[in-house]
Amino acid sequence: MPVLVETATPYGLTAHRVRVYVTANPVGRPPARSGDVVRTALREAGYPTAFAFFVEVSGGHTRQDVASLDLAIALGALAAHAPGIVSPHALARVLVLGCLTRDGAIAHIPGLLAMTLALRTQGVTTVILPRTADWMRPLLDGVTVVFAASLRDAITQLMTEPRLPDPTPPASPRAAPVAPAPLDPALDLALRVAAAGGHHLLLAAPPGTDLRPLADHVGAHQPPLSRDDILAISARHEIAAACHAPVRTRPTLALPHGIDRWALLGTPRRPGHLLLPHLGVLLLDDLRGYAPDVRSLLRASVTQGRLDIPDAPGSLDGVTIPLTTIVLAPLSSCPCGYDGHPGPRCRCTAAAIATYRRDLPRDLLSLFDLVVEVPRTTTGPAPPTRPGPRPLTPRRVAPLFRVTPSARERLALLTDIATRDGILRIAASVADVADRDWILDVDVEWALRHLRLDRVG
Repeated sequence: MPVLVETATPYGLTAHRVRVYVTANPVGRPPARSGDVVRTALREAGYPTAFAFFVEVSGGHTRQDVASLDLAIALGALAAHAPGIVSPHALARVLVLGCLTRDGAIAHIPGLLAMTLALRTQGVTTVILPRTADWMRPLLDGVTVVFAASLRDAITQLMTEPRLPDPTPPASPRAAPVAPAPLDPALDLALRVAAAGGHHLLLAAPPGTDLRPLADHVGAHQPPLSRDDILAISARHEIAAACHAPVRTRPTLALPHGIDRWALLGTPRRPGHLLLPHLGVLLLDDLRGYAPDVRSLLRASVTQGRLDIPDAPGSLDGVTIPLTTIVLAPLSSCPCGYDGHPGPRCRCTAAAIATYRRDLPRDLLSLFDLVVEVPRTTTGPAPPTRPGPRPLTPRRVAPLFRVTPSARERLALLTDIATRDGILRIAASVADVADRDWILDVDVEWALRHLRLDRVG
């Protein structure tokens, strides 16, 4: 009689459930690698290994997922051969996640948090996770989690009476935030407007300006993260092995030159870098340094609000992952970057400036809404996180704000509908920052002065 052990493999932010059937059979044998790892782990844990077993697997798995099945195979083999050591009935009510090592330890695999959250929605009530994932305990309410450091530890906990989980340790007090260096008022207003309306921002900064504090500034002016936001961000960063604790602040991802399309996208079983800036800020480098296919992918993913990750290049099958982020990027007005800025004198010729501006990637420039000047003296850390204005979307601007007659007259002068809608959205964000329900003439004027269409090219 085969013993059933359920496990799962990652797929985007979801999980494919896999059923592993193990039968004690002197003729059959499992795949060579799994048999070797399983027997070594059983021997190191002090369990019998002088028996053969046959393994059948059904569900969403590939050759790359074989290592993540070893723990389920080891538990099933032991239950099939010696039910007194581990009961098949106990295995029937749990789902196991983790990678079994040769010394009998249970190792972490990327995607544990996302898989457990997805399995919870599928009705799974009890999950075995590696001990290294203990930091996820506060995030996994609604599911019983058994954290095990080794194969023997997992069997011991399975064969004992269910017990209440260990109390969550109290959160350590947060350090007092450091007061930020003051920003130029015009720049501070632009960052607040970008945070309020989710506007993508070009920063006209002189060479050598550190833009990371400005990106953190935008995140600090956004509203506090909800519990669902913390789960979404933490799950994404855990897939990328970029965190070992819940992420409670809005992330900032600086995207370097040289990155290719597939490093950005990844695969459904291991998504790429664009997974990380969700609900945060994506900070780009000089726009000319990105390959055309990377620029096209960035623009499509940000404007559509999702990542479409195919199973393989050219495949129509894949996974879709939500993406909501604010994009910041530097913009120079000439090759040397000093045109229009105090400091060293710009020595670029008119022909060089014309060529530089002609070569700017228009496909990616069209993503941005605003352009703002960054003073050369702008430095300092980001401000402490605090509640900010409620984010707006284009569909919610009209019902939330009323327009004064003078502002309406000014908008009527714009004949292009797309430009007028863009000005209205920006003006609504300015009014939101000022905590007003009315869009005034000064809000429209500010939007006209900073709209990208008036400043680039």
